[in-house]
Amino acid sequence: MAAMAPGGGGSGGGGVNPFLSDSDEDDDEVAATEERRAGLRLGSGSGLDPGSADSLSPQDPVALGSSARPGLPGEAAAAAAALGGCGETPGRLSIDAIAAQLLRDQYLLTALELHTELLESGRELPRLRDYFSNPGNFERQSGTPPGMGATTSGGGQLNRAGSISTLDSLDFARYSDDGNRETDERVEPIKPLEKRALNFLVNEFLLKNNYKLTSITFSDENDDQDFELWDDVGLNIPKPPDLLQLYRDFGNHQVTGKDLVDVASGVEEDELEALTPVLGNLPPSLETPQTVEKLEDKISLLNNEKWSLMEQIRRLERKLSPAFHQALLSFCRMSADSRLGSEVSRIADSEKSVMLMLGRCLPHIVPNVLLAKREELIPLILCTACLHPEPKERDQLLHILFNLIKRPDDEQRQMILTGCVAFARHVGPTRVEAELLPQCWEQINHKYPERRLLVAESCGALAPYLPKEIRSSLVLSMLQQMLMEDKADLVREAVIKSLGIIMGYIDDPDKYQQGFELLLSALGDPSERVVSATHQVFLPAYAAWTTELGNLQSHLIPTLLNKIEKLLREGEHGLDEHKLHMYLSALQSLIPSLFALVLRNAPFSSKAKLHGEVPQIEVTRFPRPMSPLQDVSTIIGSREQLAVLLQLYDYQLEHEGTTGWETLLWVVNQLLPQLIEIVGKINVTSTACVHEFSRFFWRLCRTFGKIFTNTKVKPQFQEILRLSEENIDSSAGNGVLTKATVPIYATGVLTCYIQEEDRKLLVGFLEDVMTLLSLSHAPLDSLKASFVELGANPAYHELLLTVLWYGVVHTSALVRCTAARMFELLVKGVNETLVAQRVVPALITLSSDPEISVRIATIPAFGTIMETVIQRELLERVKMQLASFLEDPQYQDQYSLHTEIIKTFGRVGPNAEPRFRDEFVIPHLHKLALVNNLQIVDSKRLDIATHLFEAYSALSCCFISEDLMVNHFLPGLRCLRTDMEHLSPEHEVILSSMIKECEQKVENKTVQEPQGSMSIAASLVSEDTKTKFLNKMGQLTTSGAMLANVFQRKK
Repeated sequence: MAAMAPGGGGSGGGGVNPFLSDSDEDDDEVAATEERRAGLRLGSGSGLDPGSADSLSPQDPVALGSSARPGLPGEAAAAAAALGGCGETPGRLSIDAIAAQLLRDQYLLTALELHTELLESGRELPRLRDYFSNPGNFERQSGTPPGMGATTSGGGQLNRAGSISTLDSLDFARYSDDGNRETDERVEPIKPLEKRALNFLVNEFLLKNNYKLTSITFSDENDDQDFELWDDVGLNIPKPPDLLQLYRDFGNHQVTGKDLVDVASGVEEDELEALTPVLGNLPPSLETPQTVEKLEDKISLLNNEKWSLMEQIRRLERKLSPAFHQALLSFCRMSADSRLGSEVSRIADSEKSVMLMLGRCLPHIVPNVLLAKREELIPLILCTACLHPEPKERDQLLHILFNLIKRPDDEQRQMILTGCVAFARHVGPTRVEAELLPQCWEQINHKYPERRLLVAESCGALAPYLPKEIRSSLVLSMLQQMLMEDKADLVREAVIKSLGIIMGYIDDPDKYQQGFELLLSALGDPSERVVSATHQVFLPAYAAWTTELGNLQSHLIPTLLNKIEKLLREGEHGLDEHKLHMYLSALQSLIPSLFALVLRNAPFSSKAKLHGEVPQIEVTRFPRPMSPLQDVSTIIGSREQLAVLLQLYDYQLEHEGTTGWETLLWVVNQLLPQLIEIVGKINVTSTACVHEFSRFFWRLCRTFGKIFTNTKVKPQFQEILRLSEENIDSSAGNGVLTKATVPIYATGVLTCYIQEEDRKLLVGFLEDVMTLLSLSHAPLDSLKASFVELGANPAYHELLLTVLWYGVVHTSALVRCTAARMFELLVKGVNETLVAQRVVPALITLSSDPEISVRIATIPAFGTIMETVIQRELLERVKMQLASFLEDPQYQDQYSLHTEIIKTFGRVGPNAEPRFRDEFVIPHLHKLALVNNLQIVDSKRLDIATHLFEAYSALSCCFISEDLMVNHFLPGLRCLRTDMEHLSPEHEVILSSMIKECEQKVENKTVQEPQGSMSIAASLVSEDTKTKFLNKMGQLTTSGAMLANVFQRKK
């Protein structure tokens, strides 16, 4: 060692004992010298028996080391301490001390002999056993016997022998440049963490001093270490200073005797203090005899004081027997017999014993904690379940966790789930599968929905921490069972969300079809909550997996389209609108995933790099997503990445086209034509279907953008519709205009963008449709469907009024007539200001039209105004116009006009303003009934009578005053009965019952009238009469809408 005196015999010819640290050898030098000095003073009068097996004479070279070995003062003190005090006090060296000394001085054969003899006598010494059982202690040992020394030269360096050496055998670190062997400075093998720490500091030094190539090579040779991060070293300490600072600071550190520990020999701190009591305070120079004498005197004084104190301690000790102590302590009241007493009396002394104690105690604690506070135990249960060594105990603790709260509320379930996830992160997939999943499986059919809800939520929360095989088998099966069998909507909703999470982690393509079937089941669930969760979570997650598998365009979307087509084929006599909504809404939810796929597979996708200023995406660029998973930016990865892709997408469409862009070409050439074909097959009168497809096309166009809509979508619709007056007489041209294609194109495509040119295009389209349908005498259902869909949004009211005004001033009476009829649809949704300013003036204009058909066409719209408007001035204007129709002599023989007015009165009468009904509707119905008695054409007379019957039936649900009843209502009914006696006996029976009831009501003054209004039909005298009345009404071929009003009271 560098710290040893030259020629020291401790390490012989340069061999290193790995059993000793550097500090031990320095200590040995001091101890050996002191021991020899003490031996000289003690002499033979020490009282030791030289022949004893357990002790040695101080003069014995085995005990004191080689007599030829020079050393420092201090071994005498060590010997004295080992002997138990000063020279006059008898003492014995312990076997362990002798063994340590032999090993220190490398008397290995002697130590081995001692080890053998001790083994034979049954007194094995741990120090010797550990030393000789470690093969590392015998590697590279020198053959020079201890104490023999070696030939030395002037500087204490060994001359290098001229022996033959191979390159592999050279130890370059131990030779100087002149070929002489340096003093051996090797220490015990470097530890892994020490190596990583030194590597980090060396690499840091190389980088700071511009040895970059060397640093790179060094990093490559240590590729298991991250040189950027000190924490990667693995030491739980701050980063030390750099190498240069450590080097400069080296001289400031002094090592004291107390800091020197013989690691291999296991010397305890108090033992070291006894052997070297003043070593830490030695002065730098120990060469003078005076210093040695002073130290020896000090050692002697300290030993005397030690013996004196030990004697005082012995005198103070009581001499009570153990039995007496035990009996005395029994008077302390302690209980170690019970379970709790046993736990209390055993204080845990390790982490393991703490876990065992918690495992035993928690099952007894939980039942005694208030239900409302049991979640406070969750951390304790989980921690114990994580660390407990016994599987049975862990299972019991997790069982307690899942049964902790009888019916856990939302917050409590969240807390349990948070704990389960923490547990899963800590223990890994294998234990999650073995320990947590069985707890879920046990409660899958629990009677409380809250517990089943916990199971459903757990399956999703634990999905990332389960083995992948279990995710796609057991967990998927559990969720499928719960979706099919559980009756609670909340549970199935949680199942759907967990299925969505599973779809985000599943990687078994064989499960794709099973996922699709689960998707269809979820979409068809009777609960709106479940369907909503499907669109928000399950469907987007499944779509993401489908996209990865390459099935979005090849299977998922085509399959849903085929199911819609099949529904339309089978539904010619009755379409299942619920299923249509189910499939179409699923397609709508897939639009963001489809657009993301188009962007990813675009020719420019490789150019989409984030650099420089990122363009902003307009807030209204995309429709509002139903959930974050349907947000295109989320699917792509970030809003910035999407912005770059959108910029390239618009440029590509506008300037470079779609050549080679397979995913977009599929949308243009396959998806759009199939959708437009489907649209042409749906029933135009089904408001729900028109609305669904309109919303679908609106989202599709808004997602794919304005350029795509203008260049790819609109041309395909325009090609099919072929709007031109040349097609007026062409059945092919007219046919498509009567289909749902018209309202869906108008409301789903043309309303996507609201700039002025877009609005003009929509106005022009509606005007053309109105014109072409009117001139070709085609049904107006497609135009009406467009007005109904657009009229639901107030933003389009002005636009629709503009279209109708175009019709009002059109040269063709047919178009003007259509415009008049369209006003009826628009009045209900338009505010009264617009009605007063735009609607009524237009209707007044049409009501004075030269063509009688146009004037008649305004009557339903006037009636609707009477039903919906409350402004007195407006009502008076409408009343005057209707009165002119009824009282003007030119209309006396207008059978069509009378029919339209009677139908309108029957429709709006029950809901019209009461004064208008009493003063205008009922009296005029009476007059019309009287006039009809004089009609000589039976067909016309029956037609008017039938419409009058429907009107009276509808008005019978209203409150009618006695005066009105006597003067108008009853006389009108009697006139009507006169008509029906000859033309329709079935109607006559019902009319007779109604007349009888009215007459009885008038005669019976004591009968209390119902509050608000009274239904005549509902207040018939006997059940038999009521049954007869209802049966007769059911047999008649009158309007279903009128019959439905018979028993409805005015709201």
